[in-house]
Amino acid sequence: MSKKPQRPRPIRMATNRLRLPAVGPNYGATHISKLASIVARDGIMASILVDENGIIRSGMALYLAAQVLGLSEVPVVKLDCRRAGRGRFRGGAL
Repeated sequence: MSKKPQRPRPIRMATNRLRLPAVGPNYGATHISKLASIVARDGIMASILVDENGIIRSGMALYLAAQVLGLSEVPVVKLDCRRAGRGRFRGGAL
């Protein structure tokens, strides 16, 4: 019987430790503003995916909305990119 893969667990990370990728989507100010109002009302409901260097791989709009709101921490899941394609993650408890 094989073991079921463990789900990655989000950790809290300071927003000043995260970095934007060199190339990524360009979100308009209206989009980020709307997302920021949703986050202000409901909180952050998803984690930002980052690599081992703190570069955002998914969730850039959420990160930008958190910056607009002045949040000092956001939930992230650290990806172990050295094992890319194997579905492995690194993370810790909240």
